[in-house]
Amino acid sequence: MKKVTCPICRICDNTDLDGDMDAGIHKGFTIGKGKKLYWYITWTQNGNAFVYSMEEDKEFPARRWVSGDQLITIHFK
Repeated sequence: MKKVTCPICRICDNTDLDGDMDAGIHKGFTIGKGKKLYWYITWTQNGNAFVYSMEEDKEFPARRWVSGDQLITIHFK
C-alpha cells in the first residue's frame, strides 16, 4: 500500500487526480501519526479545515478542526 505525507493544504497536489479522492484508489487520510481514517474536508476562510471521519455517522458526521499546514498521510489501496 502506497502512502504520501504532505500538509493538508497540498492534498490536491498529492491525490493523483484533480484534487478529489477516489474510493477506488484511496483509502482516506490520517492526521499526524493517527490511525483514524478521514475522507471529507471543508475549508475555512482563513485556510484551515474541518475534516470528517469515515467511521462517523453518515447523516451527522462529527468534525475535527485542523490547521492548514497540518501534516496528513494519504493512504492508497
